[in-house]
Amino acid sequence: MLPRKVISYFNLRRSVIIIFTLLIIMRLCERERRSTPLPPQTQAYLEQYAPIAVAAGEETGVPPTIMLAVAGLESAWGTSELAKKGNNHFGIKAEASQPRYCPAPPANLKRGFSLLM
Repeated sequence: MLPRKVISYFNLRRSVIIIFTLLIIMRLCERERRSTPLPPQTQAYLEQYAPIAVAAGEETGVPPTIMLAVAGLESAWGTSELAKKGNNHFGIKAEASQPRYCPAPPANLKRGFSLLM
């Protein structure tokens, strides 16, 4: 059986190696993120809606970055049918009786629940 000092030395050494490995990976990811430009469509969407997200964030307490990320992904950066016709960037569907634009619901959707077929 190995003495406790030897075991704790190896545990400490392993922990240090893991920490340095994670730091190197994080540094590489950060460098990659900075060097990869956003697509022009995404950049235009962010520039157009950032002031609105900041104002809404101040009012609601929701971080503007989260709002922009969700809205951008749900609306395909403003190119989806809902975003273009209904100015709906979050993909929230409504019923046809409501005044907002709502495309026909999918065939497997009934009362807001997806039916497995």
